[in-house]
Amino acid sequence: MAERRADEIFYHPPPVRVRRTNTISSVETAQKALAFVGSWRQVSVTNLEGYLKHLGIPWAKRKLAGAFKPELSFAIIDGVLQVLMPSPIGERLELLPLHQEVIDVDPDGNDFIKTSCEPRAEYGDKYYSGATGPLPENVFEVVLPTPLGIQFEENDYPKKGVSVVGLVPDSNAAKSGLIAVGDYLVGVTAIQFQGAKWERRMLDCRKWDFDTVVDAIQSNKPQFSCDDVILQFYRAT
Repeated sequence: MAERRADEIFYHPPPVRVRRTNTISSVETAQKALAFVGSWRQVSVTNLEGYLKHLGIPWAKRKLAGAFKPELSFAIIDGVLQVLMPSPIGERLELLPLHQEVIDVDPDGNDFIKTSCEPRAEYGDKYYSGATGPLPENVFEVVLPTPLGIQFEENDYPKKGVSVVGLVPDSNAAKSGLIAVGDYLVGVTAIQFQGAKWERRMLDCRKWDFDTVVDAIQSNKPQFSCDDVILQFYRAT
């Protein structure tokens, strides 16, 4: 989340030459870009810690990144959206030609694609909507709308994964009457990307830590046609 600090327009050096472009015409793209012109200050960020942890960034660097509140400036010059991003190691100028997909080269010599258009993910081959066959013994499946209202806690060593330690009163989980304290979470639906496509899969979470379970649950978002989360629990008899 960011807040706009001023109505000034910041001008920067002309764009660098790119290797190849594919035209993607879009009046809407230009209108969205104009709304960003000026200077902005970041005031909050969501799940940066989890994202950096997933990438394998060390703890100390994750904490440094989380504490950093950059001030970004945006300008449009000769049809190019220019973004100046300060960082603890210096400023970075990002150049995004409007309506175009650009192949550029990073400092390590690797090709990458830049675009000022919003990529639209498409359905993959799988969308899990419920078990189609019998589940293992003592395992049951629950479909819950969000927010769930389940309190999870990591299991004590050597057992891995998470178990239910409480239910929020009057929550969707409590109202279902299907979940109890002590139930062991063994599976949960999550969104996974396969290239430009996404799939909703039921994933085995018996070895996951608490943060990974939460990330998986939160990935079931309306933008992926999800208005619920499907969970599988093991309950000892």
